[in-house]
Amino acid sequence: MSDPVFPPAPSAGDQRVAAWSDPDRERAFHRWLHELAGPHRLDPATVRPASADASFRRYLRVDGEQGSRIIMDAPPDKEDCRPFVKVAGLMADAGLLAPRVLAWDEPQGFMLLDDLGRQTMIEVVDTEQPQANRAL
Repeated sequence: MSDPVFPPAPSAGDQRVAAWSDPDRERAFHRWLHELAGPHRLDPATVRPASADASFRRYLRVDGEQGSRIIMDAPPDKEDCRPFVKVAGLMADAGLLAPRVLAWDEPQGFMLLDDLGRQTMIEVVDTEQPQANRAL
């Protein structure tokens, strides 16, 4: 079975799509996303940067029938995602708002997560009225 054909890499400065420095990783990502697109009702053509991280991880946003989702790209030779998965589960079990891990390709370091929105916690916390933040 041959690999599906994917669009060419984005041009520099294109903020709508994710750039890849490693063509093998890019192909692996597209294969992984292609496999998830149907079951998770995702539109691979909508993949774009979501935010940066202070590590080797990066986050992408993809649209789908049930809203957007976040993709974590964490090269496994540079990042161990097991602590992230464990803490996300502990937070959810404690009743805190945390992204669910919807799909995880641990060997390749790709993860599909709930999208908790575009605003960061620091942007919405009211430092003047701490009690007003309880719902967050």
